[in-house]
Amino acid sequence: MRWAASLGVLLAVCGAGARAQGYQDEVSREEYLAMLERILPAAREAAELYARSFSERCGRMLATAELRRAFADGNGDPVLMGMVRAQVQGDGRALRSLAASVKCAGKRNAG
Repeated sequence: MRWAASLGVLLAVCGAGARAQGYQDEVSREEYLAMLERILPAAREAAELYARSFSERCGRMLATAELRRAFADGNGDPVLMGMVRAQVQGDGRALRSLAASVKCAGKRNAG
């Protein structure tokens, strides 16, 4: 359950930073992903899969601010949080299923 403690730290850091900065894209995606990796490497891997799945399903790139919100709003986007958990557990089947359920904000999902 060490990953759960790391995920709690991740949510606290991402949430506080995102609220304080108003979700603006003042950091690059790579800088944000590097921060995630320092806290919990599986979070970066999950974030990359989440962003890639969003792009494939929604036909546009996920902005860094949107990725930050996916981690920070409330307890985080359940799909993204599930991806982090599945990445930690090495559960490829769950990762594929979750990738197929990424939602397009303001649009209907493709597929």
